[in-house]
Amino acid sequence: MTIDRKLYPFGGNNAIQNVVFAVEWGDQLSTSELRTIRALHEDPKNTEFRKTFTKIDEPQMLTINIDGKSMQNNNVNEIGGVHFTRPSTSNVSVVSKALNISRQNCLAVIVEYSRWDTVWPEVQKWIQLVLPTILPTHAVTALGLQYVDLFFWKADPAELNLREVLAEKSKLLPKNIFDTPDLWHSHHGYIDKCEANSPYEVLENINVNMLDTNGQRSIQILTSHRAQLKTPIWTYDNFSSGLDQYMPQLHERNKSILRDLLMPEVQAMIKLKS
Repeated sequence: MTIDRKLYPFGGNNAIQNVVFAVEWGDQLSTSELRTIRALHEDPKNTEFRKTFTKIDEPQMLTINIDGKSMQNNNVNEIGGVHFTRPSTSNVSVVSKALNISRQNCLAVIVEYSRWDTVWPEVQKWIQLVLPTILPTHAVTALGLQYVDLFFWKADPAELNLREVLAEKSKLLPKNIFDTPDLWHSHHGYIDKCEANSPYEVLENINVNMLDTNGQRSIQILTSHRAQLKTPIWTYDNFSSGLDQYMPQLHERNKSILRDLLMPEVQAMIKLKS
């Protein structure tokens, strides 16, 4: 195989550059609710949370004028959200993990990914910590999961045989990319329905890009799954049990899509189990 010792997944035994977990609610949080979430960091009961996130930012609200110009709100009490972050130990200019709460969503970002069975329980604890402030006055309406996978080609681009990396029979890729010697982008989206036990509609986005950075080729795969709940969740107990169900389902969707996109040899590189 020409990909041997030439194609390298971003994370060594996985290709994940970053992953984002999202929770959305219908209406906006107030400044007082955001400050309640901010205060969780100082609560003596949340020692582990405080050790995890060593930096906190409070982005200010922005207003947009009708003429299109934006300006910062002069009222310093009007914050737009709360960002809890942890710098990377290997690169202080990079965030290792973050929990960003805006007025209408919560985004948990993992940059230094290990494996699902390790990452998801940790992220779940963060989300469950902030949700009691949001529920029951704001209903959760959607959940999301987004992965960015990256493969580096460390050889002459002319030697890259795309048919050894991506599945030509994939239903998610246009056929002409396999005969395109230069850069290309394939952005595809569709809506799927899940009716069993947890009714929701999933907006699936699959963006595959052939990139060139300083002469080095790479293949980037962005897979985004947004589950719009048919029935909004108003209670913490229902949300907590739903979280155990929805996110693993979205994770399985992600793995299924990657199996469709990648050749078996590449799946083995990143230990993509069936």
